[in-house]
Amino acid sequence: MLWKNGEPTVQSFIWGRALAVEVINNDVYVAGFGKNVTTNKNEAKFWKNGIETILINNGTNATVASDIKVVNNDVYVLINETVGLNNTIKVWKNGNIISITNNLRTYGNAFAINGNDIYVVGYEYLNNDKYGRIWKNTQVTALDKGEAKDIQIVNNDVYVVGYEINTNGT
Repeated sequence: MLWKNGEPTVQSFIWGRALAVEVINNDVYVAGFGKNVTTNKNEAKFWKNGIETILINNGTNATVASDIKVVNNDVYVLINETVGLNNTIKVWKNGNIISITNNLRTYGNAFAINGNDIYVVGYEYLNNDKYGRIWKNTQVTALDKGEAKDIQIVNNDVYVVGYEINTNGT
């Protein structure tokens, strides 16, 4: 659901969720997912001013759009695609798919665009634990045990927030 000034607006969700919003001028972009009633799998979608766009529609894998950015009239959407037990992070840009990870147990929470570079933050699931990660394009930087949740880039300084799990589990 999208609320504007506390009032709900109607989006065309069928068993889905809105996960991110970006407002540029008078255009409202919402990223999330809806259930494909034929395949019973989640489909990554975004809505521009209420008009739905399905991002990946292969009918085989579940997909979720977890973040959205509009930069210089280009629409970027962060997608997590589940393939068996693995999850692949992708970015949709104006209809083209850019793979960030392939066939790993990874999840992208948020992303930022800096020039021609795409930065994604999230986690990799290893040995039954989450480990925070930052991807710059396809190059990964390992963080501590935990999860990276959001990212901002200002004057080429990269700011990432998340949480860390210490050895006693807190």
